[in-house]
Amino acid sequence: MKHLPNQAVFSQNEVDAMVQVAPSVWWDAFIRLSIASGLRVQEILRLHYSDIDHATNSVRVTAAPIEYEREDHQHDLRRPLPVHRERVVPVDDQAMYALQRLMEECSAGSHVFVPSWKLDQLWFRLQNGESLSITHLCPQLGSGFRMVQRRAAVQHAVASGVMLAQVQWPMRPVAALRATAIKQLSGKLPPRRLAEYLGLVSIASILSFYDQTPSPQPEGVQ
Repeated sequence: MKHLPNQAVFSQNEVDAMVQVAPSVWWDAFIRLSIASGLRVQEILRLHYSDIDHATNSVRVTAAPIEYEREDHQHDLRRPLPVHRERVVPVDDQAMYALQRLMEECSAGSHVFVPSWKLDQLWFRLQNGESLSITHLCPQLGSGFRMVQRRAAVQHAVASGVMLAQVQWPMRPVAALRATAIKQLSGKLPPRRLAEYLGLVSIASILSFYDQTPSPQPEGVQ
């Protein structure tokens, strides 16, 4: 994701409004996990059932092959990753609860955010080791997120007791969820630790999220 300025970061009130109006368990888990972890969209979509650890309230980002107990046309979305991107990330109780609810709707041993029927559609690409984009894995992600924001703007207006026209809510891309997580985590973690948490080699792209730090020309937050 390219560097996003601070105005592209959601406020806590906006985050609260989005989770309140989330149209499905999938969207509730996706938004909560994004904000709690700062994972990239691709990393979230590739999460497997075995990557969620409820005992430690954490999720794992790994390229390790999934060992299936049976071979009944199951698919593995994991692909090689740079070493710095393989990590275990702690998340909060609310995100873990949302993940648990979503996993209850999945078959055991499956990917969490990409249903089996979608992977069946992508079988030929997976078998040939093709690189799958976000559009392949979740074609309606962008439009769905805009819909969530429109619903949340209405919720925000109601909660604030104002007319919808008075709510300043610019439509932001899905990448703004990661930017929001970075902003929130910058208040809890020093730059080097945060870079490790996010799977980044350099701290350059996150320094502008630290209010006390003069903003350099940042790299892209990838």
